[in-house]
Amino acid sequence: MDLFKAITTFQQVVKHKSFSAAANAMNLVPSAVSRQVSELEKWLGVRLLHRTTRSIGLTSEGRAYLAKMALISQNVAELKGEMLSTTELAGELRLTAPLILGKHVLTPVLSQFSEQYPEIDLSLFLTNRVVDLAEESYDLALRVGDLADSSLVARTLGEYQVKTLATPGYIERYGKLETPEQLKHHRCLINSAKHTPRRWLYQIDGKPVQAKVRGEIESNDPECLLAFCLQSRGIVQLPDFLASPLVKKGELVELLGQYTPPPQPVTLLFTSTKLMGPAHREMIDFLVSYFHQSPIGKIS
Repeated sequence: MDLFKAITTFQQVVKHKSFSAAANAMNLVPSAVSRQVSELEKWLGVRLLHRTTRSIGLTSEGRAYLAKMALISQNVAELKGEMLSTTELAGELRLTAPLILGKHVLTPVLSQFSEQYPEIDLSLFLTNRVVDLAEESYDLALRVGDLADSSLVARTLGEYQVKTLATPGYIERYGKLETPEQLKHHRCLINSAKHTPRRWLYQIDGKPVQAKVRGEIESNDPECLLAFCLQSRGIVQLPDFLASPLVKKGELVELLGQYTPPPQPVTLLFTSTKLMGPAHREMIDFLVSYFHQSPIGKIS
């Protein structure tokens, strides 16, 4: 058995989540791919993959060995001199981020990165759920808010403010708010992706306070809520990078500005850098440098 070839084949199967797709990518027949993975499992003495007629998945041993094999592949590539210069960076990077952050903040950054490193293939998955990087084979994740304890490495990218907004038409019809407590008498547009969608956070005398809100319209997409807001259907909370341009145009009015809640932190998560190739490290450095020079709240 060619050990390194078998490792590479196993990595391709995990990447493509299919023996046949991996075989197609490697210009092999599926039986040859399956045989190499089976020989690798026999050599290691463990089962690396769960196999069914409809799908495959990593076993716990498979996840552990996959991380170790990434380091082996990186070392072999460096020995070959394939990654000695950042101008020669290549490969694939898989990222995930929340919907609105990905659309309005991350996309223009990745566009610049792709222009600088055209040989790196980028895959961006936008979702409001928390993605398991190891289980779903993602390299990097952007998260908003406080983080749960995990073994992942975290790098702070920046923060943004959350604004409370309504149209001039809504305010003319229903009146302007003076305190967060008055929100319970208004129509609010509810973000169902939040942990506590009907409790909005504010800050009074330096202390966080939750205000109960009500409303007949809800969505997990802030841009959908914004569309309703612009039709004067209710009051909405939005990130400042999305709201500020509309406030400047006079289409929206900020409410309760004196009670603005603490800013929301934005964090980049990834596994240990010891298991990363140069492309991964370059992306991390690129994102950190970009956002430190261009604060998230000022991007629009």
